[in-house]
Amino acid sequence: MLSCCHAVQVRLSLSAGALAVLKGEGEALADIDSFVLGFDTRQPVVNQVSTVLKMLHIFDFRELQNDLNALIVLGQEYTANPRTNNKLGKVGR
Repeated sequence: MLSCCHAVQVRLSLSAGALAVLKGEGEALADIDSFVLGFDTRQPVVNQVSTVLKMLHIFDFRELQNDLNALIVLGQEYTANPRTNNKLGKVGR
């Protein structure tokens, strides 16, 4: 199982969180049957593989979105709450 996960990581550049789910160490994201694929290949195995790849892609995209949100919050620490200096007549740092 570990070599399979390693092969998937190398081929698809999966994150550590996605690998933990694959190894059974993490919490499952969703049931594969309840996830909407959006297309049909008329082959059940290919549909399942496509669903898993789509789920992993969405998981990685969510991690990227979380990182971007943290970056926005960091930027807003400098711009969203400026200091006002009445003596100089200007707003900002």
